[in-house]
Amino acid sequence: MKKLKVAILPHLVRPITRYTLAARSRIIYELIDELVKHGHEVTLLGTKDSRTAAKNLPVAPTGIFLMGVTENDFYRHTSYLVRAIKTVQKHQQDFDIVHNHMYPEFLPLLLGNQLRIPVLTTIHTEMNDYLIEALKRFPQAELVALSHQHRRDAKGLDIKHVVYNGINMELFRLHEHPNDYLLFVGRIKIVRRESGQIYDPKGLLTAISVAKKSRQRLL
Repeated sequence: MKKLKVAILPHLVRPITRYTLAARSRIIYELIDELVKHGHEVTLLGTKDSRTAAKNLPVAPTGIFLMGVTENDFYRHTSYLVRAIKTVQKHQQDFDIVHNHMYPEFLPLLLGNQLRIPVLTTIHTEMNDYLIEALKRFPQAELVALSHQHRRDAKGLDIKHVVYNGINMELFRLHEHPNDYLLFVGRIKIVRRESGQIYDPKGLLTAISVAKKSRQRLL
């Protein structure tokens, strides 16, 4: 297998470390770890205080959420995103491929032909109408969905790849005799859309339904 020089474009809202538990951050951390273990040369274009197995090419001093108060949060955030995008363009000769996890994912795609190396974009957020409409502007983009349902929700997009979020099995222990409860892990966000439909992106209502039907406690 050819050893690649991989540039990772993360979000910039938090540093990427082993202690950062937010979903996108955790996946990026574990992905970098596995790529390096397989002999690839990985560079992270993230925050200065990120700590991973990759070489760090910082574009921000720390995560946006950890910065102090400023007059315009949107301008500050997007200014660092622009810095990251232009940095990967400037250093593209040092890489074989860019794996894009930026928040939002479509911004690096604006480089178009200015980036002469392949870009793989993993979509970490829900497939809503405005995201789909933005991504349709980049028909040549190589997109990755997180599940087959995630891809089905992306109506009108040509998504060729599905890669489920993985977990590091070394962080978990097998208990052969399960306890008497079910465990829900995830961000709680339940909203009612204008149509009146309940929107439950993390599946909390499904977990409650399963617990009721199986007559088990839900934690």
